[in-house]
Amino acid sequence: MKKVLLFIIFLFIPFLVNAVEIKSSFIPEEIKIDEYYEGISKGDDEGYVIVGSLANDTLIKKYNYNNELIWSKSYSGSGIDYLYDVEMISDGYIIVGYTESSDIDGVSNSGKKDAYIIKIDFKGELIWKKTFGGTLDEIFYDIEVLND
Repeated sequence: MKKVLLFIIFLFIPFLVNAVEIKSSFIPEEIKIDEYYEGISKGDDEGYVIVGSLANDTLIKKYNYNNELIWSKSYSGSGIDYLYDVEMISDGYIIVGYTESSDIDGVSNSGKKDAYIIKIDFKGELIWKKTFGGTLDEIFYDIEVLND
């Protein structure tokens, strides 16, 4: 039994090392310690877009294929706002999360946390934003783009 267990451990060590190397080379150096990221999507130019939060505000960053920052955007109010997922679509990105803010232009807050969805173009410019919710917590954690 011990020989089998050791064999299994040694079998997976190369995969663990490769995963750590890939992950550490993927993370841009300028990400700050108080930035939290949940979602990532391929970009329109072989780069990528990441979404999350910085000091309770939404944060969206676009990097090129060399891990160089192209742009950084936030669409938040005075409350806690957080983004969980992003997907590329034909004319930009759809981003989801939640907002506790009641002062974001063009959207309302119905209670505690309202589900928050944002559409931006490839340059990070806002196309539209919308909230969904009642008196309890509603949060969008994930989005999936369908072909139809």
